[in-house]
Amino acid sequence: MKESQEVLKVFEDADIHTGGEITGQPKLWIDIYKKLKSEKEEILNFFNSENINSPDEVNVILTGAGSSAFIGEITQYAFKKAGFKNAQAIPTTDLVTHFTDLVDTSHPLLLISFGRSGNSPESKATVALANKYCDQVSHLIISCNKNGELAKRADKSNAFAFILPPSAEDQGLAMTGSFSGMVLAASLISNISEIEKLEPIVSKISNIGNYILKHHLDLLSKISNKDFNRIIFLGDGPLLGCARESHLKVQELSDGICLGKFDSFLGFRHGPKAIVNDKSLLIYLLSNDQRVAKYQFDLIEQISLQNLGLHSLAIGNIDDVDKHVDSYIQINQLNELPEIYLPIPYILIAQIIGFLKAKYLGLNPDNPSQNGAISRVVEGVKLYI
Repeated sequence: MKESQEVLKVFEDADIHTGGEITGQPKLWIDIYKKLKSEKEEILNFFNSENINSPDEVNVILTGAGSSAFIGEITQYAFKKAGFKNAQAIPTTDLVTHFTDLVDTSHPLLLISFGRSGNSPESKATVALANKYCDQVSHLIISCNKNGELAKRADKSNAFAFILPPSAEDQGLAMTGSFSGMVLAASLISNISEIEKLEPIVSKISNIGNYILKHHLDLLSKISNKDFNRIIFLGDGPLLGCARESHLKVQELSDGICLGKFDSFLGFRHGPKAIVNDKSLLIYLLSNDQRVAKYQFDLIEQISLQNLGLHSLAIGNIDDVDKHVDSYIQINQLNELPEIYLPIPYILIAQIIGFLKAKYLGLNPDNPSQNGAISRVVEGVKLYI
C-alpha cells in the first residue's frame, strides 16, 4: 500500500487535470447518485409525459460518438434488464449517415444522447434527424456540460437533460470521469423508480474504485512501465463496451505509440488472436456471471499454455485464474454487484495504465497528441442533413 501511495502522488500533479480526474471518480460516483436521487421525480415526470412507462412499446437508442458511443454499448444491457427489450446502441457516426436505414421512424423512439461537452457535431445532427424523420420521438440527454448544445436542446417539450456534477466534465483530452459517470447515470436512470434501493450498489462500486486506487497502483505502475507497444482488452456483454473504451483510452493517452485492440473472449479466437506478439499486454475483464466466466477461463488457460504475449493481467473474481496470468487483481466484492455495473470500476485499469504510460513516454496526459491529430472536441465535420 505504501508503494501505491507513492504512485498516487504522480496523479496529484496540480498542473495536470487528468490525474485528479481519474482518482476523483469514486467520490464522483457517489455525487452522481445523490444528484439523480434528487431529480428522480423530474425524470419520472418526463417519462410519464412522454408515455415511456411501457418499455415494450418504445424503441430505445443509446447514442454518442467515440467514447460516448461506447457508453451506449455498455448501458444498453441495463435498459434491457430494466424491461426495455428494444434498447440498442447505435453510434451517432452511423445515424448521421444512415438514420432511416437504422431507425424505425414510425415507432415511438426514446433517443438517449451522451456527450461530455454536448457539442459533438454528430450528436447535434442526430437530434435534428430524429426530430425530422420520427413520427414520435423523446430525447433524454445525459451530459457533463450544462451550456453545451445538447443541453440547450432540452428546453423542448419532448426533451429532458440530466447534467452530471461539474467535476465530471474532464478538462483533459481523454474521457475519464465523464465516461464512468455517464455509464453510472444511464444505468441508474434505466431503473430510476427504484433508485433508493440502488444506493448500496453505488456505495459498493465506489468502494471497489477506492480499493483499486489504494492497493493496486504500484502493480499497475510496474505493468505500465513494461516495454509493450500493443495492448489488448477482452470482455463480454457489458464488459465488451468497456474493453472497447479501454483500448481507446490507452491508445489516446500514449499518442498511438501503444496500439489498442479489443474483442470478446470467444470472438478473439476467430482470427484476432493473431495480433498477440512478444510486445503485447493482455488484459482480461472478467465477468461475475459464472456461465460466462467458464468461457473466459478456457481462453485464458489456452493463451497461457501457448505462452503468448509479454504480460497478462486479469481483474475479477474467478478461482484459479491466478495460475494462468502474470498479474491478478482479485476483488471478492465483485460478486455482490450486478454484471451491468462492473464496467464502472473496471475502466479505472485502462485509465491508470494509459495515464502512467503517457508519463513514462514523456507525454502530457492532458494533451498527449503531439501532432494535433485528435482533440478534445472533434473538429472539421461537415454535416449534410
